[in-house]
Amino acid sequence: MAFVNHSFSRGLLCAALLAPASVMATNGMDNEGYGPISTAMGGAGQAFDNGSAAVMNNPATITLMTPGSSRLDFALGMLQPKVSSSMNGMPTADSAADRFIMPAMGYLRSMGSWTLGAGV
Repeated sequence: MAFVNHSFSRGLLCAALLAPASVMATNGMDNEGYGPISTAMGGAGQAFDNGSAAVMNNPATITLMTPGSSRLDFALGMLQPKVSSSMNGMPTADSAADRFIMPAMGYLRSMGSWTLGAGV
């Protein structure tokens, strides 16, 4: 009896893994740039001191800060994707969500040859 229950559980697990599931996500958060400086440069902020957004872009650039300085940055971005899907013989789908607010915050502190940073 234990063998039957165990095989049923395995079969149920396999069916759940193979069943199609609706996707509740978007890849639109992969922006060209993070923060106003990097975004205005079209993503060229990868090698430029663009403040605490560097924590997301390229953490090595936080060492370009003026020694002994610190900065606290806040940002608010908005993403408005138009996501739709269509395939021959299948129903079409459009995204129900059309606006995403993306808050951000970062703090950097340069202490001699060390620079510490955190960002959300």
